[in-house]
Amino acid sequence: MADGYKGSFATLARWAAPLRSADPFGSSETAAMPSAAPRPSRRRCAWLLGCERDDLTAAERSYVERLTAAEPALATASILARRFAALVRGGDASGLDAWIASATESDLSGLATGVARDKAAVAAAITGPWSTSPVEGHINRLKTLKRSMYGRAGYDVLRARMLAA
Repeated sequence: MADGYKGSFATLARWAAPLRSADPFGSSETAAMPSAAPRPSRRRCAWLLGCERDDLTAAERSYVERLTAAEPALATASILARRFAALVRGGDASGLDAWIASATESDLSGLATGVARDKAAVAAAITGPWSTSPVEGHINRLKTLKRSMYGRAGYDVLRARMLAA
């Protein structure tokens, strides 16, 4: 609108609606369909970037390839995220120093700094036989249930409480 558009925001929104409903993975068959899936959220894109290529469908793989081609830093972050996940799942912390060095030079530098700051604990978590993941999942589930029971599950209420504190 700063570029001289004189119409209303509603008119612009109606014009852009079909563009937003196009297939996020770019297949030409569904792009013309009015009920195509919405674009993936940031969380879904992060999940797709963290998945192994063999675990993705052809459409998802194509979408990830287009994303990483458009932004090379995403490709680097994706590789580093998969390497870190492999370290955690593999139970061998010997590659942790190399991962920290690589990640420090990328967009994951904040994560690398945090991991380096508490490297001993991260290495122990990778190699140790114990995990608190099931407990954390139950705590998260219980908090969500409690908020919904007391009518405090909405983000508006949570934001208001945060601002009041």
